[in-house]
Amino acid sequence: QPRARLFRHDFDVPYVNRRDIRMVPNTFEAYLLFDETDRAFNYVLGHVRKIKTFSSERFVHMSEAAGADGSSDGVTMAGALFRFSPTAGIGAVNHYGHNTFNTLYAEASGPWDRTDPFGLRLSGQYTHQDSVGDELAGELSTYHAGVKLDLSYGGAVVTLAYTRTGDGDGIRNPWGGSPSYASRISRTSTAPPRRPGRPGPDRPPSHSQPRSPTPLTEVSHGNQ
Repeated sequence: QPRARLFRHDFDVPYVNRRDIRMVPNTFEAYLLFDETDRAFNYVLGHVRKIKTFSSERFVHMSEAAGADGSSDGVTMAGALFRFSPTAGIGAVNHYGHNTFNTLYAEASGPWDRTDPFGLRLSGQYTHQDSVGDELAGELSTYHAGVKLDLSYGGAVVTLAYTRTGDGDGIRNPWGGSPSYASRISRTSTAPPRRPGRPGPDRPPSHSQPRSPTPLTEVSHGNQ
């Protein structure tokens, strides 16, 4: 069922989100249309004008937060998630930062083996960033890619991940936390699901999700 969220609020999509570090979350002035209730297809469309970060006392334009001092540009976003099953899907979201940079993020995930009590799932992600328009935040062209393997037995989950970022420029994320598999900020086995417009599945295989906290081991290699 489509819903609208207007003016000042928080939300979570890759690279534009609350940046959960157990402090006051990022808050946005945004105008969004989304559907997160359909079991097979979710989407988000909208425009974000301003952000107030956890360390700021005021809202600033998204372009200013990206490093373009004195500018007043926003970010237009569009994203979709297709679910083939409760544990498999593919999604993407694009953030067009007017006169700063464009960020395209895509993620796919699916189970290989669902034989109780074992679970195995392979996931992949890709980010591409390029400066656009007047390039007020500087010239930029880079990418980030990652693969992740979740293995579960009963209530225990082991995660192995590898990521790589293009030579030269790093990925910029001035508007929220990074979805990189190598990102270790505030990740727990009991974290709540992300809110409007999450464009890619990111949970262990469903048959291995107990109702109580589980043992969790993560091994990652790469950069964010």
